[in-house]
Amino acid sequence: MIINLILLFFLNLIPSGTINPPGTNNKISYSIKEKSSLTLSGSSNINRFECTTYDNFSNGYIFIQSEDDVNYVKFTNAVLKINIKSFDCKNPILNKDFYSTLNASETPSIDVELLSAIPLTQGKILKTNSGKFKADVAISLNGTSKADQIIVYWEKVGSNLYRFTGEKKLFMSDFGIETPVAALGLIKVHDDINISFDLYVLAGTKLF
Repeated sequence: MIINLILLFFLNLIPSGTINPPGTNNKISYSIKEKSSLTLSGSSNINRFECTTYDNFSNGYIFIQSEDDVNYVKFTNAVLKINIKSFDCKNPILNKDFYSTLNASETPSIDVELLSAIPLTQGKILKTNSGKFKADVAISLNGTSKADQIIVYWEKVGSNLYRFTGEKKLFMSDFGIETPVAALGLIKVHDDINISFDLYVLAGTKLF
């Protein structure tokens, strides 16, 4: 079954321990390594901008729960918190505008919560050490949370070390953000922004 494949993938991150029966929780610790990055990019009517963060990623643990009669895995406590002011746009003025646009003083982080996942590469997870899955997520920004889906690509790059990459187009207006206008209306930032991530996740031990 598809559920068994994705469960085997996530629990294959664990160096020891057995898989709990369907319907029970598996608690897994993890850490996101320093070379991980997340980038927000967008454009105006005159140029493009790109702002990247390499730190302030949260570490901790997640709960994974499977069921026999569904083809997905549910997660609890799988939240990636990104400090908005850790982004660098390689220009101090642009940094300040970026933080102000995303209302960092009131809502200092972007939160991405992984809710559930379904594999898109059935039958290949344990043989190829790479693949992809569709993730249901909740993205919180500027005090607004929005449900969405992201296609995530993964590959095993070391002992218990996995690389996860993906990207998603968002619209600032969906989060109540007004796009900036400067120079008496001559410069207008477009509503759409692209969020891309390149995460190196080291799995710890299964806690129970």
